[in-house]
Amino acid sequence: MAPSHGGFSGLIMRDAEASGFGRVDVFGGLVLSRMVRSSHRFDTHAHSTFVLQRVDAGVIEFDCRGRCWRAAPGDLVLIDPDEAHTGRPFDGAPVSYRTLYPSRAALGAIVGEAGCGGLFDECVRSDPRLAGSFDRAFEALRHGRRSEAVDAAISFGGVLREVAPVTGRPARSEGGPDLDHARAIIRDSLPTGIAGDDLAARLGMHPVHLIRSFRARFGITPHQYELSLRVELARDALLRGCTVVAAACEAGFYDQAHMTKHFKRRLAVTPARFRRSLVL
Repeated sequence: MAPSHGGFSGLIMRDAEASGFGRVDVFGGLVLSRMVRSSHRFDTHAHSTFVLQRVDAGVIEFDCRGRCWRAAPGDLVLIDPDEAHTGRPFDGAPVSYRTLYPSRAALGAIVGEAGCGGLFDECVRSDPRLAGSFDRAFEALRHGRRSEAVDAAISFGGVLREVAPVTGRPARSEGGPDLDHARAIIRDSLPTGIAGDDLAARLGMHPVHLIRSFRARFGITPHQYELSLRVELARDALLRGCTVVAAACEAGFYDQAHMTKHFKRRLAVTPARFRRSLVL
């Protein structure tokens, strides 16, 4: 069972790093995390949800939308669903940050815009009022009662709507392959998955052309995108209280070792450590 609310008083400590994860039963289920003194370097990956990340210490550097971004303490990182990005500490200095992962529907409820799908016009925002409202929302989600958490999140949403409006996704260029459909096929195929040749055949494309076109459009290959979604399935299974072995099976990984490899690359911790970091 996912926790109704959770705190991070029991952070898992290893090599001077700390991590905490939880899921709050508001807005359809809202995942949140906290990393302290992390030196992890994230490979290219994507999330099916928005990423709203507040930098607490150090400077985060990441690649997204064809450019390099940097976020300093007090800045908010804003990444759309399915948007490929990396992540690393700038100059190798450890970083600390807190993150919310709202779904499209959840962010729509928080900011008061039904059917919110993206696109944030900037990936980094520097605004003291936005940072303060995020802090209050995050702390209320960690510790507060349901009504307090909802109120604080909606208050944050009002500031977010004003400071960093969601402008809407640009239309797909006409005449090219329907790569949005390709992403949908990959999502719908999980946990079983779909082979690259079969995906290309369904789209009427050569497999190599599909990989190149998909990466040019989204900044990530179909296989990398599928792995990112599998890691989210495994994470959600662990948040529900599944064992690591059961989570690997539920997410469609070959085995526990296969899941651990990709889970750590994308979440900075192993599945076992993630599970111990939960407040259940």
